[in-house]
Amino acid sequence: MSKSEGPAPLIEEPVLLVGTTRSGTTLLSLMLDHHPAISFAGEFEWVWDFMPGVAAPPLEDYYAWLRTNRHFLHHGLEIDRSLDFAGQARRFLADMRVQKDPGLVSSRVGVQVHRHYTLANQVWPRARFIHIVRDGRDVAASWIKFGWLGNAYVAAQRWNAALIEWDHAKKDIEEERRIELRFEDLIADPTGQLARLTEFLGVDYDEAMLRYHEDTTYSPVDSGQGGKWRKSLTPRDLALFERFSGHQLERHGYALSGAPTYDDKPWSPALLELDDRVRHNRARIRNLGPGLWLAEHLSRRLRSRTLRDAVATRVNALENARIQ
Repeated sequence: MSKSEGPAPLIEEPVLLVGTTRSGTTLLSLMLDHHPAISFAGEFEWVWDFMPGVAAPPLEDYYAWLRTNRHFLHHGLEIDRSLDFAGQARRFLADMRVQKDPGLVSSRVGVQVHRHYTLANQVWPRARFIHIVRDGRDVAASWIKFGWLGNAYVAAQRWNAALIEWDHAKKDIEEERRIELRFEDLIADPTGQLARLTEFLGVDYDEAMLRYHEDTTYSPVDSGQGGKWRKSLTPRDLALFERFSGHQLERHGYALSGAPTYDDKPWSPALLELDDRVRHNRARIRNLGPGLWLAEHLSRRLRSRTLRDAVATRVNALENARIQ
């Protein structure tokens, strides 16, 4: 849609696919996106990342932050200074929808939202929510592999927090507007789970959703993708995760391994936090190089917006290359 045709129509009832990163949100979004009546426009939690938990951040500061935000730049979005924060978020989604579906063919439009569920519900009180949960040990193994976190203690805290965040948010989401599933059930019975989801979204089931691998980099559905933690988590990280998140695993139907659990002491949390920072920074140095890693740290401590923006631009380029 060109500017001469006016702004893209706003979306009142988007599909918000929520869950932690590495929980299967991308796979499920690809499946749903291949339905002829559904279009997924990408990730959207970045909209609230500037000031998490704040419904309306200072707009000028927010605009300055957007200048180097990787997602904002990737989508080539524009700021409309006549809008308040919620209006700007709605405009971003409408413009992303046009990029993904120029002909506005799809009747359902969705995005992935990995955090800020309550804020998303405030912006779209009529949205449909799909919550997907994956065995936290697999999620932790993936986070550690990518260098996003340093150990499974911190991973357990993050996974717990994400599930608590959803439990809190869904209290304000009517039952008819939300549905939940497990990643492991999706890969074990994709037809049955996708049929549940399409019924929830009010569209007919279409087998095209299972052909997502024909034009993406993702492989066909593989039930073996579940339980990879058995080979990828070290015994120490397995013990850490089950010690600090075993209750959440069992609550969501995941049996504990039976391996010895971590014997924590009163001082363990402080030592484990330090261990995580050391390991995380080692991974960050490997990914960015020592020079850019140091510049990134300095830019956080100095109040030079020019330095911060320059460093963020270089980091974005590397992160984009890794994702691709």
